[in-house]
Amino acid sequence: RLQSLARSTGNLLANRLMEIQVFRLVVSGRGARMGLGGTIFEDPSSFFRFREDEPDYGPILNMQRIFKSRARPPLSVAEDLLTKGILLHLQGPLPPDDSSADYAGFLRVAEELQAVELAPMPPRAAVAFLVNLHNALMLHTHYHRRTAPLESLKPLRRRLGAMHQYHIRGKRYSMDSIAEWLLRPRGGGAG
Repeated sequence: RLQSLARSTGNLLANRLMEIQVFRLVVSGRGARMGLGGTIFEDPSSFFRFREDEPDYGPILNMQRIFKSRARPPLSVAEDLLTKGILLHLQGPLPPDDSSADYAGFLRVAEELQAVELAPMPPRAAVAFLVNLHNALMLHTHYHRRTAPLESLKPLRRRLGAMHQYHIRGKRYSMDSIAEWLLRPRGGGAG
């Protein structure tokens, strides 16, 4: 009985991790099916790949832990994340120490983005959210890569914008995708 409880718990966890795109099914075996029974995870002919191991993408930086609480409004989270990121940068030395309480606070706010509700926002609020998100993601990319002071990123310039992402309500946001949205022409003339 304990073994079946552990297996069913593992299947539920694996289903949840697939839902939030931590990993995905690459090859499905014969007769494999998704669902609460989780038989797809027990089929030896099914193969899975972690999202971070995808050849065209880098890691999703806010998925180290699953955020289970109710998130604050999107603008508050993005502003808090950027503020904490800037304060880390000003404290030096870079990259921040993983055991730092300030860096742990930055990571907690980044994880909160998983649960942010991106309900329709006024256009200016959406732009403010995305600009703050873009800048926070740039800082987080440097912290994650352990970029040394004065290190040249020219060799990565073309790929850096798509290299790392945030997961927000089932969608992935990279610096490139955010910039593309911000630069997209909209009707109504200059504002």
